[in-house]
Amino acid sequence: MLCVLMTGVPVFAQAIDSAAERPGTVLAPNGEKATDAEKYLDLLVRIGTPLSPEEASGLQKYLAQLALILPAQVRNQVATGDWEAGTAPARLAADAGEVLLLWWRSQDPLPASASNERLEEHLRRVEHAETIYSADNASGFDDRGKIYVRYGEPTRQKEITFTDPKLIDTVYQPGLSVSPSDFPDNAFWIYRDFSGTVYYIFVEKDGYFRQAETLDLLPRKLQNGFSSGRLGQVRAQMTLAVLRSVYRQLAVEHPDFGARYDAIDNFASIQEVEQMVGDERPGSNILEDTGFEATVFDLSPGDFVQTIIGQGHSEDGQAIWKRESTRPQQVTGVFRDRSLMPVSVRTARFLDDDGSTRTEIYWGPQPGGLRFSRKQKEEGPSADPWSPNEFVITLTAVQQSLDYQSLAASQKPYLITDLPSVQDAAIPAQTMTVVGDTGRYHLALQWDQYRALLREAGEVQLGPQVQIATHRVDSLLALNPDERRLEMSDLKPLVIRDVTALADNQKGAEAYPHRDIWSDLPLGFYFEVYHLTFGADDQAHYTVTYEIVRDKERSSLLRFLGRGGEERTSVSTTYTGTSRTAREYILLDLSEWEGQGELKVRVRVKDETTGQQISRVLSFMMNP
Repeated sequence: MLCVLMTGVPVFAQAIDSAAERPGTVLAPNGEKATDAEKYLDLLVRIGTPLSPEEASGLQKYLAQLALILPAQVRNQVATGDWEAGTAPARLAADAGEVLLLWWRSQDPLPASASNERLEEHLRRVEHAETIYSADNASGFDDRGKIYVRYGEPTRQKEITFTDPKLIDTVYQPGLSVSPSDFPDNAFWIYRDFSGTVYYIFVEKDGYFRQAETLDLLPRKLQNGFSSGRLGQVRAQMTLAVLRSVYRQLAVEHPDFGARYDAIDNFASIQEVEQMVGDERPGSNILEDTGFEATVFDLSPGDFVQTIIGQGHSEDGQAIWKRESTRPQQVTGVFRDRSLMPVSVRTARFLDDDGSTRTEIYWGPQPGGLRFSRKQKEEGPSADPWSPNEFVITLTAVQQSLDYQSLAASQKPYLITDLPSVQDAAIPAQTMTVVGDTGRYHLALQWDQYRALLREAGEVQLGPQVQIATHRVDSLLALNPDERRLEMSDLKPLVIRDVTALADNQKGAEAYPHRDIWSDLPLGFYFEVYHLTFGADDQAHYTVTYEIVRDKERSSLLRFLGRGGEERTSVSTTYTGTSRTAREYILLDLSEWEGQGELKVRVRVKDETTGQQISRVLSFMMNP
């Protein structure tokens, strides 16, 4: 059962207020509290105004640090000429401050709170980078700091060491002077927050850490000079030992290095056996066995090391290119320690009598989305006082202006009780309405799920937060109130249970916010048409056409024969009415649309008196 929460509101309001407090504030000159984030934004918006030398210097550093996370199109708006990540721009646009303020507002991940958590996270990361990874350059930190500012703390980090006893016996010996100080300080970072694991190698050069390749982990003396002479072969044996140790450590961390380590270890093992037994027979096809390009049967240590170094350089380059072309510009950790609730949501705009646009929000957790994950259950207290089937979900809807300033915030709490015990338990779709929009606007949504207890007196005791979800709908345009122009609401998707009850305020149907549909789903739509024109008979005449289009996956042979691609059907009906506003329902028959593929529903309305037309589209994913 689900109902609007009517009791326990003071407890709920107290929880929201305490969550909105911002620690670590300082007193501004006017005596009010001003956070570091507010002072940071204040300096950005003053770009182009007279600044003190200290402020100007701080602004240049802020911009160099900000360039690390700004999308390229925003950097191009802010500065003319090249502005690379980690540098300060040479020339700023006149409206640079406004552009940056607008971008930061758009990055706010939790619209229900009073602060911008992404901005505060950025400032914390910058402070950490300046403290731990400091460097004398424009940004104030080395390459480790630049990656940290973009992605936060790595999932795992380690240092490649050179203290293995076998390595020491091979490398630190007379004949070629190599000492422990010749091995560079380094760091190996792994991030698993992306689609696929991303890694970085950093090596200390000229006083601070830079991004590097595996070859840079070798002392300079062991990176070349593998001649066929005795000294060249000794150098090759030493390099082979170092590479064996390096790739042994890296292969444990990432599969990219496994093949290289196998090749080196196999070759080195054969070399060791041959030295022990005096066997000078040609080696086996080791590179071929491990997937390397070279296929040779008789390689000296020098030739083998040169091949491995060349192959490693090529593979490192490919890995770096792949990383640079696929990784995001930045990753926030705001949701890293939060459990995310899977929520389906759709919105529809309707025109009210006063000319303003109301926006209806249809939402529902996906099946099973309210249940705790196994990890949550394992981390929970052994003596849990909270009911497993009672929750409070609050939806906060923030209407924002075109420059992402908050215009109004609405909040609606829901009490959920008697949740079925099945794993894929779900609740009916819910609706929330926000009103009063007249221009272009944004809508930011946040759901918070709390444990709850329903007391005997009907009071609700709010417990710990367990899940969160957010969603943005940007650049919504209010419907046109001009009565001379035909206008239409968005399509409201419905599951229609009883067609005969539809006329009674949409009874017999419920909103359907999900994307997935099936052939046996009684899917329909509700929409409104505004500003119809009366004809000579003092009646409105209009035609409604709905069209279903599906991009169905077909075999390559059928596509070649021209039988693949789109499937479509279209139905038109002409209506006559005595009102300038029409309210219509459409019930779709999906029984003939079996199979999988994206399905688009387009509804077009034509005013037969004026010839004006308007249409709306919704997309779904048809499942078998």
